[in-house]
Amino acid sequence: MHKQIFSNFIKELNNSSVNYVILRGFGRLPHSPDSDIDLACHIDDWDKFNQIAMKHLSKDPKEPFENYGFAEYCEMIYHPYFTPGPKDRNISNGCFRVDSYNSIYFSSPFNNFTSFWTVPFKFNNDVFASKIEMSCGDYNVYIPCPEHEVTLLVLRSVLDIIGWKRKKCKEKHKQRIKHLLKQCDEERLKKELSKVLPPNDLVIECVKTVDLHKLYNNLIGEFNNGINRR
Repeated sequence: MHKQIFSNFIKELNNSSVNYVILRGFGRLPHSPDSDIDLACHIDDWDKFNQIAMKHLSKDPKEPFENYGFAEYCEMIYHPYFTPGPKDRNISNGCFRVDSYNSIYFSSPFNNFTSFWTVPFKFNNDVFASKIEMSCGDYNVYIPCPEHEVTLLVLRSVLDIIGWKRKKCKEKHKQRIKHLLKQCDEERLKKELSKVLPPNDLVIECVKTVDLHKLYNNLIGEFNNGINRR
């Protein structure tokens, strides 16, 4: 039931030419999400996306829509959606949870991770422009190209997991980065990383060795008189 509802939702997004990319959570599709689906929709198609989401998916009163304020070029909006129906014990969360974003943004270290900030506008658009198609049986989804997925997982780990949540980098993210590095064009990866992180050898070294804790402390640990060190 949940699989079919999600399938119908994605098919209508595709048929309506909605510009979206699933950032994380697609590894077990079509059977289930990894845990939840993190989906970014291009801001130009955000209204159309929500019209289709409201048709196929449901809201949870305990999980309100959020607006995290304006950053650089847009309001940072978050809409969690869920496939409706009885919970399925074979699926994480009992259903397909689709955490939807109108842009790509992460926690910001400048206010001790109490606010968010978007990635640069050009990088945001490049992620959508370079997305690749992944087959899920009777439907396809769009995911980031390897270089963008590595870059986004690095940002997710350094800013959201280690920085904001004060947790260790997730092993599944580290393993995914190791897997993707084999598929990446090294020069293109360096170029994409330089759009969102300082262009230096330390960043490349830490990404190649997947030592994201070292990367965090060298880039961010001394912010706010060292309060952000982990």
